[in-house]
Amino acid sequence: MLITEMTTTLLDDYFFKVDAKEIGFPWMRDFEPSRTSLPRGILFQKCLSYSPCKTLYLNDLKAVVKKATSSRQESFMKATSNLVSDYSSAGAVEEQNRSIEWLNTQITRVRAVLTKNKIRF
Repeated sequence: MLITEMTTTLLDDYFFKVDAKEIGFPWMRDFEPSRTSLPRGILFQKCLSYSPCKTLYLNDLKAVVKKATSSRQESFMKATSNLVSDYSSAGAVEEQNRSIEWLNTQITRVRAVLTKNKIRF
């Protein structure tokens, strides 16, 4: 059984486990006090149990990570942020920076899942 990841930290994030058959959601107990996790779709669960399918899925995740970490993508994000920052409030600029940091954190988390599953970069 998974423990629900609850947070009271403002602007905290939640990582949706990309290789788990069941996942907990923040604040799930607010809606269903007896549940700490929910099963993923049956097709996804079966895919994770079947090595060739799981490998294809993880390799697709690897392709997404490569695209998200390409210098072109990063340049685009920074250029867009710079373009709108002059017209943005301080809070909006802070959110833009937080979003870029959030993306980098998610990429790091997905890479850890890939490494754990012996998928090479």
